[in-house]
Amino acid sequence: ACASISSDRRHQYVLVQSEPPGANLYVKGNFVGKTPHYVKMRRAYSPKIELHADSEKKEIKLESSYAWKNSFWPNLVFLYFAPIGWLTDGISGGAWQLENPAVVKFSIPKFPDFTPPKLRIAIAPPLSDSVARSDEAAKFWDARISKLYSDAIVLPFNQTLPVFLENLYDFDHPAGQTNERAIFGRLDIDKVFESRVFEEQERLVFEGYLRDVYTGQISDKRRISMMPGDATHAAKIPWYARSGGLFQFIPNTASIEWASSDLSITDGVDQYIAKPAPDLKRWVQATSYLSALSIGRQQIPRRESTYQFRFQFVPAIRATFHRIYFPEISVLQEQPFDYLQFGVGYGPEIGLQNGSHYFYLNYIPMVSWHKLSWSRQGTDKEVSIGAFTNRAELGYLYFWTKSFSTRFFSKATSTPTKLWNSAFHQIASNSLEVQGSGDISLGISFGYTFEAKLDLRKWKSREESLRKGR
Repeated sequence: ACASISSDRRHQYVLVQSEPPGANLYVKGNFVGKTPHYVKMRRAYSPKIELHADSEKKEIKLESSYAWKNSFWPNLVFLYFAPIGWLTDGISGGAWQLENPAVVKFSIPKFPDFTPPKLRIAIAPPLSDSVARSDEAAKFWDARISKLYSDAIVLPFNQTLPVFLENLYDFDHPAGQTNERAIFGRLDIDKVFESRVFEEQERLVFEGYLRDVYTGQISDKRRISMMPGDATHAAKIPWYARSGGLFQFIPNTASIEWASSDLSITDGVDQYIAKPAPDLKRWVQATSYLSALSIGRQQIPRRESTYQFRFQFVPAIRATFHRIYFPEISVLQEQPFDYLQFGVGYGPEIGLQNGSHYFYLNYIPMVSWHKLSWSRQGTDKEVSIGAFTNRAELGYLYFWTKSFSTRFFSKATSTPTKLWNSAFHQIASNSLEVQGSGDISLGISFGYTFEAKLDLRKWKSREESLRKGR
């Protein structure tokens, strides 16, 4: 209901066509353009439009349907407050989804005063396995299409990209029908150039075509094959930048964490929390909070203002070091430990992204290695163990630039009880029996995301036309 109060949610673009084209289109008595035209309409149960052609005048009632996806279900999650949301959507118009009307036919074969406007073309983000490859391919097509259609208006990609992104058309997925209408209407275009770019047998392949935004008809298919200009293959996307799809395998972000750590163990009755070792100097204790390095996967934001839900499986690599002791365990009060752990994992993450803002929750099963070392009576000892552990993290991430980000997080990680029992029993046979252990940390991290660059100058192009008859 709150969303439906906004102007974008209260309005929708509808395609109005006539036969022949060129009829004058009016909404509430105001002239808005000539058919075919994407007109911005206020959502309502059954709004009306008018088409005028010489002496003919036709009133068209737009059909509508209830927006279950955008009104009923989102409000239902608020239970008792759902009726308020449904009522607000009904009043604002957000509860209705407008349908494109059928082609309106007039008695005359052609409007004598109608001259088709100059063709307007926009280039959609090419589908690819990374943002970098998509953007570079778009720049390539930007120059190519401008030359091929010199008599048309080709809108610059860097100007139209925000409109595509706001309506969820990006390098990894095209927009749905409703979002397409908004793109075509806002840009006021006649054709959209859609394409994809991919590697095939050591070549970079560009495929694309023009699509009529009114009829959906596809024309002027093109295929360009690029071969490496030298042996370096420098234009390939680096391993850390490949993306797209549900499963994300390659990490691309390195972070350093500054966090408080509540590492604790329990004997089934009492809980004992580790503290920074007393033999550390104050400045060393302060820097001990910088105790973790992590490597993960982050999708570089596209600066769109639309909220987008994400669900994907992501990799995680993390190394931590703590120098601690347990002041509440009598037999271990004077014993400091160096605790080093390293883990590699892969698991699900759900998140909500709005441009540079990303809220997320993940659960990562880890294959980890743990080492506990200490010195007692002049003798150095250690215990190490490999184990399966789990890590859960809730956080908020903000990208300051496409590369630098800050993350606030709360993280819970399990640790193997066998490690503590082995160490404690070597120090004191009457030490407690550890039944459970874990580490809960709260803090901030600073990360750097590696961004791929694509240099098309390293490649030589060979165009293969796919026009009809060839």
